[in-house]
Amino acid sequence: MPTSVLEREGSLTFGQRVRLCRHAHGYRAAAFATMVEISRSYLSALENDHGQTPSVQLLQRMAQTLHVTTSQLLGETPLF
Repeated sequence: MPTSVLEREGSLTFGQRVRLCRHAHGYRAAAFATMVEISRSYLSALENDHGQTPSVQLLQRMAQTLHVTTSQLLGETPLF
């Protein structure tokens, strides 16, 4: 049974991946939302998997800000 986030990475949702990367960089939600030009409430919806699918442009801004690829955020390739 997986015991760490890294061991469970394959089962993380998009929102969980965003939150994990955001926390790894020490970004507070409000600051990160400003960096990627979205509202704090929209970020919250995305991280809690309640929002609509982000646009390609937003996905690219998020990935660039978090220093990962879009494939990593989408769970197509490992984060770490």
